Amino acid sequence: MLSLGDFRLLNPWLALPSVPEYVLPMDKPYVSAANHKIEPGHDHWINLNHTPEPRLGPIGAPVILLQLNPSYSRHELNGRLSTARRDRDLESVRDDEHSHLGVTEHDEWWNPRLRQLISDVGEKQLAAGLCSIEFFPYRSRAFSHGCLRLPSQEYTFSIVRAGIRRGAIFIITRNYRLWISAVPELHGQLNKTVYVLNNPRSSYLTDTNLPRNVYPQLVAAISRVGGLDSERE
Repeated sequence: MLSLGDFRLLNPWLALPSVPEYVLPMDKPYVSAANHKIEPGHDHWINLNHTPEPRLGPIGAPVILLQLNPSYSRHELNGRLSTARRDRDLESVRDDEHSHLGVTEHDEWWNPRLRQLISDVGEKQLAAGLCSIEFFPYRSRAFSHGCLRLPSQEYTFSIVRAGIRRGAIFIITRNYRLWISAVPELHGQLNKTVYVLNNPRSSYLTDTNLPRNVYPQLVAAISRVGGLDSERE
């Protein structure tokens, strides 16, 4: 249980099993129905051999990225090849204040997309000041679950609402319409504290891929985390 001002959240991912299938009991009937008659390995198949990724980074971070769903590498169809990384994934999903693994693990997907921010604020500062939230928490090669609602998504959407109330900066990387259908409050903050990438097919957080003057806001907000000035790595 974590208090954010007058808002209290209960993280359902504390109940995530430590071995496959990695699915919350509350979500399992919905996920099983979605996977019905879909061959394992198909782009739309929900891969429960991998740990889910509802979010990375502390939920109280000043900058929040809103995405669609996590993917996985084809050569890791049966789960992470690294058991140490799998254990860190489990630790992260259960801990609302865990630093952003995409940053700390030098993830091959995250690293190029965050390269400019890492350069400008430093790795440790970014890992503490950035939270990325997935609309759908379970992994598939392609997103096709916009019409499926899971009980655990209420936790996800409550994090977003809490962030809106405290004035966090939101960057919607893909599918603005889907996000506002789930959290309509986002629309009221569009171009105030909620922004959409210039190129939705490119999820790079750079000055040129964000609306004018937004990137400096990200740098300033992340640099203030912990009351410390940004330190270059």
